[in-house]
Amino acid sequence: MLRSCGWWIYVVYLPIFALEGVEGKTFHPMAITVVLALTAALLLSLTLVPAAVALFVTGKVEEKENWLMRGLGKGYRPMLDRVLNWPKAALAGALALVALSGVAVAQVGLQSDGYKLLKAVRDRDGAVVNEIVQKPNIGTLINTRDLSSGETVLHIVAARRDTPWIRFLTAYGADPNLADKKGETPLMISTRLGHVEGVTELLEAGAHVDPVSNGETPLIVAVHGRDVPVVRVLLANGADPERTDNSGRSARDYVAQIGDRRLAEAFANADAEAKQAGKKQYGPSF
Repeated sequence: MLRSCGWWIYVVYLPIFALEGVEGKTFHPMAITVVLALTAALLLSLTLVPAAVALFVTGKVEEKENWLMRGLGKGYRPMLDRVLNWPKAALAGALALVALSGVAVAQVGLQSDGYKLLKAVRDRDGAVVNEIVQKPNIGTLINTRDLSSGETVLHIVAARRDTPWIRFLTAYGADPNLADKKGETPLMISTRLGHVEGVTELLEAGAHVDPVSNGETPLIVAVHGRDVPVVRVLLANGADPERTDNSGRSARDYVAQIGDRRLAEAFANADAEAKQAGKKQYGPSF
């Protein structure tokens, strides 16, 4: 009986070896350890243990329950009696546990598909990505976060300045406003890289124009980088030039401090357009 139980334990651990991504890295070592331990125990039970019994166990051998098994039996028998006395309640409880386990398995499957999507996007594997985006739960899968970095698929493609992938993923519902563990949104990443096409695509997909990361807005970052094209796109989409960073300085303050004529012209043009359109004009123009 013990041997048959051992084989069933082997079978139970087999599905773990099918896990991929983060789940696979997490649970594979545990499954390998258990399987190796069972294999070693099996070999010992067939070799060393019988030899040791023959050599060292002499005299009359009496088989009986030890104190631990007797103690466990005292708790187990009343529980078994209650189950047998209330079979319908026991069955309902068992079915509820099965249903809960089904939900748990579904969640594991969801995470597995989500991490497959993250990997496929990193690898530029269009075939796998196209397969996953056809799933009915793509609205949830598309915004899966990497456990270690908090990145979504949009963070990945923004970091490599990949405009077609940004457009493709946002079309399937990728949220441009999710921040990673550093507090950066894809828009901030595209801004830091000076990727004006990526900034434009993300804003058109609904990205907030003034997310704050480390106390800075994308507009302040673009001004620090003297990136006039990105500054123009951000201002045209409503970026607040008066919003301050942790030092109390705004993007407009930095423009005056830097003294870059092109930046000053970009702000002046944005102020003029805002005034003409009847929008609020922030502070003095240059």
